Amino acid sequence: MISASWQAVWVGEWRTFMAWSAVPLLLVTLFYFLVQESAQWLVTRHDIDGALLRLRRVAHFNRREVSEEDFEQFRVHCKGQESASSHHSMQRQSKLMDALKTPRLRLRMINVLLVFTIITLCYNTVSRNVEGLGLSPFIMFTLFALTLPPSGLFQAQAQKSMGRKFTAVSSMVATGLMTAACGILLTFWKQPSPVLLVALILTSRFGISVCTGATMQISAELVPTCVRSGILAVAHVSGAAFSFVSPFILHLDTYFRAASSIIICLLLFASAWICLLMPETRNKKLPMSLAEGEQFGKGERMFDFLRRPKKEDEADLSAETHQKLVPE
Repeated sequence: MISASWQAVWVGEWRTFMAWSAVPLLLVTLFYFLVQESAQWLVTRHDIDGALLRLRRVAHFNRREVSEEDFEQFRVHCKGQESASSHHSMQRQSKLMDALKTPRLRLRMINVLLVFTIITLCYNTVSRNVEGLGLSPFIMFTLFALTLPPSGLFQAQAQKSMGRKFTAVSSMVATGLMTAACGILLTFWKQPSPVLLVALILTSRFGISVCTGATMQISAELVPTCVRSGILAVAHVSGAAFSFVSPFILHLDTYFRAASSIIICLLLFASAWICLLMPETRNKKLPMSLAEGEQFGKGERMFDFLRRPKKEDEADLSAETHQKLVPE
């Protein structure tokens, strides 16, 4: 992405550039051979042997010694979970439509869909906003791409130390304020400093990248394993579909320079509010079935993610961690 705009200049013709830029996408086919299937997902499909096979491969790749006794305990545990509920019930839990029949989980899935769609729309709008900044769009696209690696590292560290929910909410609020400030500055400062302007724009671009990564992370963790792929697929398609609005949002700047920035700010504030309604996922046993998803986060209040966990909570978490097959 850093070199894409300059590759376009080098190729010199848009049809050739489209074909040229599509070639690296062929590497995605290696994903099927290099990345193991989710063991949790295989367990929800009653393929315990397949889950054990993947876990063995992952342990071998990570050079971790796991005894056969541990693998056998994992098999016994999964068999016990299967016998605890009927086969028919487990099959129904694996269907996407069944998630819409559970009141709490259904509301959470709607919230995930709304946040994912809003953030995708905001990301595409900010990424396309390269006009009127006093620099070549080619340079701006390169500078925008340069913000991606540090934003990913920042997001990972913030989620590890402060939690998924805090990272998502704070980044959305901060990015909304920064984006609105940039738009208002362009409106009332007729000859802004190019250096200051670019710095503000890059800060907004950095923030929206953190928002996008945090949204993807918390969305994947809130959705039960048995329906995760289906619900996240719907969220991705919805976000891509609503992104067609982004050029029209940017076009509003021809009438009022800060229009698009204010709209993005309001959208980010709305997504931050929706995130406050969803539970925290850090250091918690994530749901695998619809029943677990329905109970996940029950009793958690809106701002509980701001408090430090009590000692008894940490003890419960430690007990859950010891049940994992391969320690982190």
